[in-house]
Amino acid sequence: MAGRGKKEYNQTAMAIKKRKRSCKPSVVIIGGGRIGCAIGKIVARKGIKPLFWDIEPTKTPHRKPLAEIVPSADFLFLCTPSWALPDVLAGIRPHVVKTTVVISLAKGICGERRNTVDELLERFLPDHQPFALLSGPMLAEELSKGLAGIGVVATARKAIYRKTALLFHGTNLLVEYSANVRGVALSGVLKNIYALALGIADGLKWGSNQKGWLIAKALREMTKIEQRLGDSKDTVSGTAGLGDLVATGFSPYSRNRQAGEELIKTGRANKSEGMSALTSVLFLLKEKKSELPLLLALEEAVIKRQPAKIVFERLQSFND
Repeated sequence: MAGRGKKEYNQTAMAIKKRKRSCKPSVVIIGGGRIGCAIGKIVARKGIKPLFWDIEPTKTPHRKPLAEIVPSADFLFLCTPSWALPDVLAGIRPHVVKTTVVISLAKGICGERRNTVDELLERFLPDHQPFALLSGPMLAEELSKGLAGIGVVATARKAIYRKTALLFHGTNLLVEYSANVRGVALSGVLKNIYALALGIADGLKWGSNQKGWLIAKALREMTKIEQRLGDSKDTVSGTAGLGDLVATGFSPYSRNRQAGEELIKTGRANKSEGMSALTSVLFLLKEKKSELPLLLALEEAVIKRQPAKIVFERLQSFND
């Protein structure tokens, strides 16, 4: 065995032995941002000391190599933006063991293939690797303060949900189950996109009446888009869709809502998951964009840089 290969083999063997000796599950979190830190605080309240890794050393100054920490994980949380997920998955694939539950919190579409997160996990993880999506109204700032969040654990294997539910039992993160992994992935993408619209509405100083109308329109369009992209089940009206849209669209912490508001105030906005996903969803829909006036208004305002005030005033006069 080559020197480097032998070293990595020994690290893996030692990590697995250490995990077996511990009475508490081992948690590894990839991504030292807001949601990664929030998940870390939640499991820490149960006496579990999570291991962090981030590509930016300043976020995890005492990080250990992936080859050392990934094999030790009972639960491996991927708390990175969706556009970073392919590189992250490529980095962990050689080290992940078959019993580790991989849980992604990313919500987006990325790559030339325009893959949703569930498709990326299927592509990059070893065959039969247990994985789940964790989605829903889980604002990191609220979770970190001890306020409750509600997560949807989307997985094809209910045993994975049970393990995850046990990990979070007794914490401020409540979890529910969904077998519709594709629907939950799409709902997470779409709620980010339509949260941009609610941010634009805030920038335009719209009142609650107008924003209530906007949410109803967003919900109708999200349902149509999921159906047109091949998911026939209604996940949009549930926790991972409407629940997350309301939390994200009205929260001052939400980057997607902030991006929409910044667009009105400055004419430009920082990158967000919603802005990144908008182009991909429009591409996937191709000619199926009819009867989606709010999505087309977002295309005009965000991508084509048309004056958002004019675009959204015109939208109000559109009767669908």
